[in-house]
Amino acid sequence: MAKLSVSDSPERRTGFGRANARERSINQRKLRVLLAEKMHLIAADLAFELEQEGLEVTAITHTLAETMQLIARKPIDLALMNVEFSDGKSYPAARRLKEAGIPFAFFTTFTQDEIAEDFRTAPCLRKPQDTHRIAAAVKDLARRARRDPEIP
Repeated sequence: MAKLSVSDSPERRTGFGRANARERSINQRKLRVLLAEKMHLIAADLAFELEQEGLEVTAITHTLAETMQLIARKPIDLALMNVEFSDGKSYPAARRLKEAGIPFAFFTTFTQDEIAEDFRTAPCLRKPQDTHRIAAAVKDLARRARRDPEIP
C-alpha cells in the first residue's frame, strides 16, 4: 500500500489521501488476491482460474491463524474467504480486512442467514464452485475496489 510522505497533510489526517494513494497503486498493477480456503484442491483450482482471469493470487491460506498472520504482514488488495476453517470462522479476518478498507467476499456453503449478522451484507459466493462464475464475481469485486477502496 502506498504511503503519503507528509505525515501531517490534511489528506493524511482525514484518511482521504490514503484511499487516493491506494487507489492509484491498485490501478497501476494487477490486483493482489488473498485466497483463504480450507480445502487445498479447491484453493488450487480457484487460484488457477483467478490467475487465468488476470488476477494475482499472492497467497493461499488454509486456516484462520494463517489468514490472520498473512493479513498482518503481506499487502493484499482483496480477499476471497471461506467462512469456516478447521480452527474457527473467518470473521476475525473479515473484521481486520474491513478495518483496513480491503474488500472481501465469502466463498462458502453457508446461506446468508447463517453468516454472522455483522457480515450479512458482505458479498457471498456460494459453493459448490463454478470457477468461471467465481472468477467473474472476484473480477467484479476488483472493479469495485478500483473505483471505491472503502468498500467492503
